[in-house]
Amino acid sequence: MSAHPSHSTNRAGIGGVSQGTVDATVAIVDELARRLEQMEADQVDLIQSNLQHLRELAVLNRMADSLNAERGFEHILRDAAREARDILGSEGAVWMMEPDRDGQLRRLFTADGEMTDINIPAEVGDLFERVVREQPDSPLSMPHYNPEDDDGLYLALPAATHRHLVAVLVVHSKDIARLTDSQYTRLLQSMLRQMAVACENARLFDVLSEMVIDVVVAMALAVESRDPYTGGHVERVTAYALMLAGACHINDQQLSVLRIGGLLHDIGKIAVPDAILRKPGKLDPEEFRIMQTHAAVGHQIVSPIPQLAPATPVIRWHHERFDGRGYPDGLKGYDIPLLARVTAVADTFDAMTSDRPYRKGMPVETALAEIQRCSGTQFDPELAELFLKGGDDRFAAAITDLQHWRRRKRDGAHMGLAEFLDLHLPKALS
Repeated sequence: MSAHPSHSTNRAGIGGVSQGTVDATVAIVDELARRLEQMEADQVDLIQSNLQHLRELAVLNRMADSLNAERGFEHILRDAAREARDILGSEGAVWMMEPDRDGQLRRLFTADGEMTDINIPAEVGDLFERVVREQPDSPLSMPHYNPEDDDGLYLALPAATHRHLVAVLVVHSKDIARLTDSQYTRLLQSMLRQMAVACENARLFDVLSEMVIDVVVAMALAVESRDPYTGGHVERVTAYALMLAGACHINDQQLSVLRIGGLLHDIGKIAVPDAILRKPGKLDPEEFRIMQTHAAVGHQIVSPIPQLAPATPVIRWHHERFDGRGYPDGLKGYDIPLLARVTAVADTFDAMTSDRPYRKGMPVETALAEIQRCSGTQFDPELAELFLKGGDDRFAAAITDLQHWRRRKRDGAHMGLAEFLDLHLPKALS
C-alpha cells in the first residue's frame, strides 16, 4: 500500500491553507468592501444633507437679518424675490406678486427689483389668480401652455400669515427635479413665512407711524391756528421748500424728510405766550428773544419721537443764516444742513409775501429782490439763485401739489410711509 497521501479536492493550498479558507476570506473581504462602499455613500449623503441644511440656515439667516433692519414692505418683497432666485439657481426666474384688497395684481417684483412695465407669461398670471382664489397650503405647479416650449415648470407658493395673503411667489425653472424637490420647496416656504410676518409687521409699523405723524402735524396746525395772521403759513413754507428742493435734485428720502420738517418747523411756538404770538405790532427785543426759543423748543418736542427725528435739523436750524448770524446755534455756511437752508429761503419768502397786522405782504417781485439782495448773507447763494428762477405761477403750483398730496393721504389712497417719511433705512445709515 502506498505511503503517499491521496490527491483530493480539499488538498492544502499554498502555505498549507485550505481552499475553503481562502474562499471564506475572499467573501469576508468582499463584504467588508461592500460595507465600506455603503458607508462612504452614506457619508456622502450625510455631508450633502448637512450642506443643504447649512444652505437653508444661511438663506433664513440672511432673510432674518434683512427683516430685522427696519426694511419697508417693498424692500422685503424685493429681497425675498432675490433669495428665491438664489435658491433656484441662475437659470431660475421669479415673480413676487403683491395683490390688492380686491385680489388684483398691485405690484410686481423680480430679483432685480420692482417692475412696472413687464409682460408676464400667461402661466404666471393664472397661477397668481389661483393662489389668490384658493389660498392653498401646498405649492401649485403648472407646465408650459405651449408644448413647443422647453420642458420647464412653473411653481406658485403663497406668502401668508394667519390673517391674510401678503404676496404670491411664482417661480420657473428648466430644472424640474430641483423645482419639485421637497428640500427646495420647504426652504422657499420657510422663507415666505418669515417674509409674510415681516410684511405684516411693516404694515403695522406704517400705520402706527402715520398715526404718530398725523397727531404731531395736527398739533403743529393747532399751534398755527393760535395766530390768526399766519394761517396756512406752514403749508405754504412746505410747498415752497419742496419746490426749491426739487430744483436741487434732492432725492426722495430727503424730500420726505423735508415734507415733515416743513409742516413741523414752527411747532416750538407752542411754548410762546399768546401775548407775544398774537401781538399785532412788532416785537420788542425781549419778546423777540422769547420768540426765538421756538426753534430749540421744537427740536426738544420732536427729537424723542423716532418717526420724526430725521426732520429735527429743519426744525432746529431753519432760522440760521449763511453768514453765521442766525439762531439758535449761530451755524454758518454749509455747516447748516441743506434742508434747513432750503426751508430758510421758503420761510422768509412766505413771511415777506404774507399780510401782517402792521403791514401788507410784499409783492412777489419785491420779495424775490430781497432774497437776491440777501444772497450770501442770510441765504445760501446757490439756493437763492435757484429760487429766483422761473415764473410767479410756480408758487401757486407748488401749493396745489402739496394739497393734492395731502388729499390723497386723507382720502385713504395707499401711500407707503416712504412717501411721507422714509423710516426704513438700516439704523447704521439713518
